[in-house]
Amino acid sequence: MFLIDLPNNIISYAKRLPAAMLVVFSLISTSSIAQNISMMTWNTGLLDTPDVFGINVLGRPQCEGSSCRRRATAIAAKITAEDPDVVLLQEVWVTVAINEIKSRLSSAGYTITYDQDAGLMTASKFGIAYRYFEEFREAHGTFGDGGDVHVDKGFLVTTIGTPSGQNIIAINTHMDSGTDCEDRYTRMHQLYQFRDYLNRQSANTPIIYGGDFNVSVNRVGKIGICNHNEYYQVVNEYGFNPADRTTKTEFQLLKQILGMEAVHEILNTSLSRTTVSSQNSVLDFFMTIHHSGDVTFQNIRTLDQIYGYLDTFCYILEEIEYGRVTRTYKDCFPYELSDAEIYDIVRDGDTTIRMTDEHILRATADHNPVLLNMSIR
Repeated sequence: MFLIDLPNNIISYAKRLPAAMLVVFSLISTSSIAQNISMMTWNTGLLDTPDVFGINVLGRPQCEGSSCRRRATAIAAKITAEDPDVVLLQEVWVTVAINEIKSRLSSAGYTITYDQDAGLMTASKFGIAYRYFEEFREAHGTFGDGGDVHVDKGFLVTTIGTPSGQNIIAINTHMDSGTDCEDRYTRMHQLYQFRDYLNRQSANTPIIYGGDFNVSVNRVGKIGICNHNEYYQVVNEYGFNPADRTTKTEFQLLKQILGMEAVHEILNTSLSRTTVSSQNSVLDFFMTIHHSGDVTFQNIRTLDQIYGYLDTFCYILEEIEYGRVTRTYKDCFPYELSDAEIYDIVRDGDTTIRMTDEHILRATADHNPVLLNMSIR
């Protein structure tokens, strides 16, 4: 229910209207209200990549058990502190992390939907009227090289009814993550699949498309021709302009294929504190389709990392007796251990301890959370 302060002469006039006209008057008044909305996208890095014959199939660090829960708790705390209306999360694959985030966000008033196989979770303080997931038909990756063929990436669609009465469609995605030429063309297939979905939708509802596109905004470099067969497959299936292979970046092709606008460009905002700072590029951002006057973008910003809570230091230690490995320890800690602390974990009499692996898992090393503020009428 909305309480609206109206001038006395309008109220007096409204009292004399027939009931049916009062309903129409009420609907018109309500729908004209501007609704401020904040939306966050964040690749959380909450993944537990399986080992196959001792090979980490994604070639990336893992989080396990308590370390996943600890990081999920910190991520949920950051979300609730920022208090966005809509949250798009990627790489939420680990069950213990899903349960932790769901519990904490539900307690904060969010409605939540997710697809665990895709690692996507969307939360809304305005409820979710409709939910749809579509898996990408194309995927690429091998052992230690992205490994996207081992998961079911796609896009998670939610229709959200705002208190002002205006619906928005929030779409959460995580595209192919590799960097070789096959990965680039896989992402193009994924974009064309998403465009086909857009073409089936009503043109009356604003669409905000966010997530981890794995398409660099700032990095200079053309798509080029890496594999002639795959390149011509794209040309034949989608009418891709051959000249674009050397004249456009992946990000330019993304906008061209989808016919969408990049929100950060609309705002003319520099995301200098970006999500992959080592490459000076932006992989996590928002795209939009909207009509004149129905959405006003106010600002977009990347949020600070919270390494003190999210960094996880993992160790694999072997206990050796008489030249034989008798036990293997694997554990993760929220801080870096000293040599003395490492060996005190399993020190036992004359047993020899050997550290075989040490890695630092930074849950947001590649990705900052991005927060968008807008007004919808």
